[in-house]
Amino acid sequence: MKTIGVLTSGGDSPGMNAAVRGVLRAAFHHGLSVCGIRQGYKGLLHEDIVPMKPYMAGGIVHRGGTILKTARCLEFKEENMQKKAADILRKHHIDGLVVIGGDGSLKGAEALYRQGISVVTLPGTIDNDMPGTDETIGFDSAVNTVLQAVHKIRDTASSHDRAAVVEVMGRHAGHRYRYLHDQSGVCAARRRTYCQRCHSWRTARSGSCEIARCSRIYSSCGRRGTEPGYLYAL
Repeated sequence: MKTIGVLTSGGDSPGMNAAVRGVLRAAFHHGLSVCGIRQGYKGLLHEDIVPMKPYMAGGIVHRGGTILKTARCLEFKEENMQKKAADILRKHHIDGLVVIGGDGSLKGAEALYRQGISVVTLPGTIDNDMPGTDETIGFDSAVNTVLQAVHKIRDTASSHDRAAVVEVMGRHAGHRYRYLHDQSGVCAARRRTYCQRCHSWRTARSGSCEIARCSRIYSSCGRRGTEPGYLYAL
């Protein structure tokens, strides 16, 4: 193996640039050439491929987003597009590919593997819904971002003796501990967390789910004298 490619795909997450930097430094240390594929699988299909140099790994760790850019590519679900992508990688003499992204990105990597491409995947998503790892790239930063927002909102909610509903992302995740809304709720010492996926409350006391109607969220929010600290999972 002489040349590898690296791409970031799907929704960006904090830490993607650090992951790209790690790939570059490790590859150059072992004498490999690296091609950066811009705009994820979309860029791969359009052959938006650029050679990367060691200096490109400098000064990017603290930056959000991804220097390789990213995009969603629904057409990559088609098998003929997957074959085209594999042919493009071979055309550019790329012997292996590093894919940084979430669930859809890793499914795309699996498709390329079936086309005979050597693939390594790095789970980069704030949802923390990928198996095989305790925390995905970006999850910890997302939890801390939620905490910063909750701390500010709690000040206003307490001043007005009202509860506050904080709506957070998380895609379809929600049935297992340590997903974004649940972990944020634990860290923020929330009173309750509502999971839209399973239509239930998760209480601070026991961590168990209690069946509830969506309307209860809004009725409890308007009641004075209620302790603030609700989290609502999108």
